[in-house]
Amino acid sequence: MNLHLKEIFKEFEKEEIDKSIGFICKKCNSTAFYFKTRNKDYKDAEQNCVICSKKSTKGLILEGFIYTLNRKIPNHYKLVDKNTSNSIPLEDVVSRFTYNNKGFKTKISNLLCNETPEFFKAEGRYKETVDDKTIEKYKEESKTEWHEISNDVKHNRRFTNKKAIQFYEGLINDCFLMIDKNDEKDKNFNSALTKIDKGVSFFRGRIVKDDTQKDIFRKNPKKELGAPPELLSASNRMSPSGISFLYTAGDYETAIAELRPYVGDTIAIGEFVSTKQLNFFDFTLLETIEIRKFNILENPQGGNDIRRRFLLNELHKFVSKPVRPTDVTYIDLQILSETIRNYKEGMFDGIIFKSSQRKGGLNYVIFGDYDEKENAKDYYVSLDSDSNVNFYKIREISTKTEKINNK
Repeated sequence: MNLHLKEIFKEFEKEEIDKSIGFICKKCNSTAFYFKTRNKDYKDAEQNCVICSKKSTKGLILEGFIYTLNRKIPNHYKLVDKNTSNSIPLEDVVSRFTYNNKGFKTKISNLLCNETPEFFKAEGRYKETVDDKTIEKYKEESKTEWHEISNDVKHNRRFTNKKAIQFYEGLINDCFLMIDKNDEKDKNFNSALTKIDKGVSFFRGRIVKDDTQKDIFRKNPKKELGAPPELLSASNRMSPSGISFLYTAGDYETAIAELRPYVGDTIAIGEFVSTKQLNFFDFTLLETIEIRKFNILENPQGGNDIRRRFLLNELHKFVSKPVRPTDVTYIDLQILSETIRNYKEGMFDGIIFKSSQRKGGLNYVIFGDYDEKENAKDYYVSLDSDSNVNFYKIREISTKTEKINNK
């Protein structure tokens, strides 16, 4: 930029500051989505912050909020005639996207009223454009999209289905909460993340055919109870044939139930202990997950990518639903699992979901990483050397029934 243009820009900026009705310093403008990125250095023009009252040259004049708020708030709120229980005043609308400081939001509200008086009114009341009825509609639309994509990857396009991968990645993205803190760790917080410490036990079982196999389990439990080699791995809920994951449970009773044994069967159970902290994508958390609110730049009345987040509360039901598997039953879940595995260069070590065979039981699927030195996969667990392998006899299997309508 040449000297002449710099002088023009400097003069224009000085005029902006002189005419401004207020200023927020960089420290106070540090959490509001998008606006925290708009801070400027006004160099010699030191100003008093409307929030903390301290002098600073770095921050943003209040007029710097207006262009975006004026254009985007109508996407989120509509002006209503009556003061109803679910309506809020303009200042509360402003504070949702900026800061809940009386002096700040009053000044911003006044600027908006001056800019667009037909929509922004000091005594006006506002309701969200997306109400409970609309959210239920979004949920149903997202469920339909889930089933359409599931059908597509099972019967039409499978290995290069970009739409499916983008859909699954979008769901994972929506698990991230908008935590506006300076700590980088907080910024990466995922509300579906469960961290399992080193030293935690996982259980894995196999049905014992006879006494000969029982002796084999005793002599080499690590090999017999560990994950199968890739060449022998069959298609499972979260992994296709040829890709080996370690399927475990949080307790030995769930591990036994997942095998669906008969009365009289003998079950070998190995207790594996984590050798490092493991990060799991925890589907059980999705049932109560707090759906991330729309930020100022998003249009809540927009396309499917915006609406999918309302599917999160329902997602665990799709993942843990008991089924009688066929060759294509699990393909959609296998693609979702692979997407989770590769997400952000492998931030997740595995998946947690509820057992459909035992109430209260949890399944832990560990992806594992290939260890070139060992020429084998490392699942970051070791067989507990103290207990090695335990055997259980199935004495009784109970069932619970419910009469259904025969129509």
